[in-house]
Amino acid sequence: MVSGRRPLRYGERMDEPAPCPWIVEATPESFGRLVLENSRKGPVLVNYWARYAGPCLRLWPVLERLARDYGGRFLLANLDCGRHAAFARAQGVTSLPLLRLYRDGEVRETVHGYEGEQPLRRLLDRHVPRPSDRAAALALRRLEAGEHEAALAALREALAADPGNPRLPAAYAKALVRAGRPAEAAAWIAGLPRALREREDLDTLRGHAAFLAAASDAPDEAALRAEIAAAPGEIGPRFRLAAVLLRADRLDEALETLLETLRVCGDTAEHDVLRGLVALFRMLGPDDPRVRRLRPQVAELLGRAAPLRAGGGS
Repeated sequence: MVSGRRPLRYGERMDEPAPCPWIVEATPESFGRLVLENSRKGPVLVNYWARYAGPCLRLWPVLERLARDYGGRFLLANLDCGRHAAFARAQGVTSLPLLRLYRDGEVRETVHGYEGEQPLRRLLDRHVPRPSDRAAALALRRLEAGEHEAALAALREALAADPGNPRLPAAYAKALVRAGRPAEAAAWIAGLPRALREREDLDTLRGHAAFLAAASDAPDEAALRAEIAAAPGEIGPRFRLAAVLLRADRLDEALETLLETLRVCGDTAEHDVLRGLVALFRMLGPDDPRVRRLRPQVAELLGRAAPLRAGGGS
């Protein structure tokens, strides 16, 4: 990452060095290089600040301490909104202080107002590299080489050694899926503590894994439709049909099948129709016309589906 200078405080001389090499002063001209380009190498935390905003001055020592403590695992870029007000407005900055964490050229986290040290440490820990990340990367290379069991064992070791790494659970679940064990992936996520399994990335993974597992041992489409005709109230054939349609890239039909399943059969913890719909909605994004059309219909059915899910446990 690029080292540089922080903005001057009152009474400081211009020739005084920056307190550490991982604090830089960003300007409109250098923002692309310092922030966007560097964020492709590691996390960049942008501090939008101004001398006239008291909370900004309170935040300064916290951010400087974090930059030193993390030793280059993230870059702190300070942008003086007093000097660069037009640029800040163009960036959507309307109040100070404002922190944005960039990764791979995109904003991944935003903090409005003053935050203490511990919440900021938790934020950074979600993104800064850790030794267990390197172990996980090596394990995934073994997975790509076809060494599935060795890769999964290495990931389990990484999880045991660093249970606080927020990236490892998703890495392990994805590895199970890639190793051809989607049912195990879904069950493993379901067994995590609630705060973890309800995290959006893991909840979405669980939904996708359930579809893959259902499609893996499903009969063909014609047989499934015959099962549905013979037993319209059975949820299993309908869910497997949606999974088969997804496998065939017939997404619109799969969405309609899931909605009809929710309408006719409700939901169960075993099949988790609602989680599957939500996972697909997340994949498509909120502006997709199918999501805009179907989401209100799902909302109307939730009052009937929720009690069925509650009765199933997870």
